[in-house]
Amino acid sequence: MTIEQEVMKAKIALLLKERLFGGLVTFLDIYSTKDSEVITACTDGEVIEYSPKFFKQCTRSQIVAVLAHEVLHCVFGHHIYRDNRDLKLWNQAGDYVINPILVDSYFELPGEPLLDNRFRGMNTVQVYNILAKEQGLPKDGGTGGSPSPGEVTDSPSKSNHEKLNQEEQVWKQRVAQALTNAKLAGAIPSGLERALSTLLIPKVSWREALWEVVQEKAQDDYSFLKPNRKYTAGSIILPSLFSERIKAIVVAVDTSGSVSTEELTQFASEIEEIQAVMGTDIAVVYCDTKVQNFQKFEPGDPIKLEPKGGGGTRYSPVFSWVEKEEINPSCLIYLTDGQCSDFPKEAPYDFPTLWVTNRSGWKPPFGTVVEF
Repeated sequence: MTIEQEVMKAKIALLLKERLFGGLVTFLDIYSTKDSEVITACTDGEVIEYSPKFFKQCTRSQIVAVLAHEVLHCVFGHHIYRDNRDLKLWNQAGDYVINPILVDSYFELPGEPLLDNRFRGMNTVQVYNILAKEQGLPKDGGTGGSPSPGEVTDSPSKSNHEKLNQEEQVWKQRVAQALTNAKLAGAIPSGLERALSTLLIPKVSWREALWEVVQEKAQDDYSFLKPNRKYTAGSIILPSLFSERIKAIVVAVDTSGSVSTEELTQFASEIEEIQAVMGTDIAVVYCDTKVQNFQKFEPGDPIKLEPKGGGGTRYSPVFSWVEKEEINPSCLIYLTDGQCSDFPKEAPYDFPTLWVTNRSGWKPPFGTVVEF
């Protein structure tokens, strides 16, 4: 029997073993490849390429598991969401998310798959951020260890954001339909159903939440900012750090190394638009364990962020800084990965806080949370 025939039989076995995976694997063409960079198997969301040498060393049940592994890379959008993250580390993070699901569903993964119970319940970005902090980003992108049972590369549509968004929606629709079919057949483990169902829960757009907070707080808010008591003398009141427009917006950026350059650029463009519409000053504060840098932007200024820092994470220094400078903002927006438990002892009572994070399920003691 040729390896191509063996793979076809494994594909059929996957269709019979797990209706969910079987329904999704049909969307991916499967090819053997002589590409030396494909050591095991690999997907870009459109095809699965595999090394014939690797598959010849696998049993049929292991090939079935590898195909399921590649399907889950697509289900979780690993070919879509990498951005500028290290590819090798991104694959490892994806494996830590995928492999427990497959093991719990009694798939037989070849070799020594990456498994770590501390990552259970986390998404790939969360796992990636932890790995990046623990082992750094190696210059050659490698991290050692056994080869992954299957890897992921970027979507061919990576450079076209419109097509990438379309591809994201297509895969969500495929997952939704596959879940429905599998549930009707009673052929899906409850743990797997929970893991995949979270992908389909609509999330509040961080842009919508940002605009809602700003507009609500800024409505009819044309009063003078609190004068700076450090620069008052008799009846002469010198201006505070900001001018007398709508109260300033403070944007705090967690510079512990977890927020990507692309995310900062995207965030900056939204802040610039808010500034243009609202006509307000913007204070951008960069903080890891302490405030490392501060930028002030007036209406019309191009917003070019200059982050500084890269150590650990603390949130309280930003709130102390706001109080010290007597800014009295309309709101404070904090862009962070949520990997911190250091908060002010008391929540600010005179301005709302919006936490924009890439961490699912994060619940700070105060403020509104939206996922980035």
